[in-house]
Amino acid sequence: MKIMLDVEIPHKGNKDAAKRRRRIDFYKRHGFTLTRTTYMWQGEEYAMMTYGGNISKARWGEFWDMIQGRVKPRK
Repeated sequence: MKIMLDVEIPHKGNKDAAKRRRRIDFYKRHGFTLTRTTYMWQGEEYAMMTYGGNISKARWGEFWDMIQGRVKPRK
């Protein structure tokens, strides 16, 4: 089973950068891997973390297309 989630990137200028770093560290301690896949949403930069293996950026894009109703889920 693969699981993906996103986390806010803890940039130096963020007032809650320490909390963001702790959140990433929590997921790492529980087996998640921080990927290089990032995206902007509502003015905030996010990074993807995965568990159980890497998920390609293309597959991540398919997931968001499905969430937004642009495509049907794979069977």
